[in-house]
Amino acid sequence: MASPGYEPRITYVIASTPRTGSSLLCAGLSSTGVAGKPAEHVLPSLVPVSTQIAESIASTTTPNGIYGIKLQWHQFAYAVRQLRRGDAHSTSTPAQLIDRYLHEPIWFHLYRQDTAAQALSYYRAIYSAWS
Repeated sequence: MASPGYEPRITYVIASTPRTGSSLLCAGLSSTGVAGKPAEHVLPSLVPVSTQIAESIASTTTPNGIYGIKLQWHQFAYAVRQLRRGDAHSTSTPAQLIDRYLHEPIWFHLYRQDTAAQALSYYRAIYSAWS
């Protein structure tokens, strides 16, 4: 169910790589009802990234003005490429570009210390999806 379009006062980005627990974190934050509804709101599609971001802000900001989004590395790269196409400030760094569209968010870098276990988990997830 969509939120009635609350304006974000605080925006945060969960920057992660696959298999770090980011989906569990986002579900937990979402379930509080006061921490936005973070998820992967930027996906490859025919809808422009700027529109995807605007729609997710309008529909997932909680009444207290908190908006969250999860960006995995490939989504971040995709968003930067797409936003740069329409950016008048071509000298912007990727972070400056994203900051402009997300209203200067707070960044949280989520990672898994045991990268070997992460790689194995990622392999198993991909393998099980194809079998």
